[in-house]
Amino acid sequence: MNINKLLTPAVMRLIGDQNVPDEKDLGDILGTTIKAVKGPRRPTDMDNPCFTAHVSSNPMDPASKVHRGTMIVNFYCDNYDSGNANIELMGTVTDRVITLFDDEVFSIVGYSNFTLDVQEPLGPLFNPDHSGEHYMSIRLRFVLIKL
Repeated sequence: MNINKLLTPAVMRLIGDQNVPDEKDLGDILGTTIKAVKGPRRPTDMDNPCFTAHVSSNPMDPASKVHRGTMIVNFYCDNYDSGNANIELMGTVTDRVITLFDDEVFSIVGYSNFTLDVQEPLGPLFNPDHSGEHYMSIRLRFVLIKL
């Protein structure tokens, strides 16, 4: 499977969560343009806050063509001046990401997406590559069937 078919709707869902009537969306929470990229790590030239999305596993049953995999959405955020994680922002953003993805399947050409659910939000996690930030990692489970 071309994992881009899965990552593109994930990134678009994050970026598109702005100006939602009667809800506090990611644009409201972050107070800035939503930045999201495909891949496991934040690009060095991308400022926080930002998101990444990647597929960490995607095994397919060769007989049934069923994919049962894991996608990870990471949210990167600058620390407080004290060096502590900004858990207040990270918690609010994580809650919104869960709302956006849990039981909200994608429409993917050539596939039927039966399951998309949040398995485990982890964090805050320290980023050893960038000492001034922490990140939250939200693990999603998906089940796709190739048509």
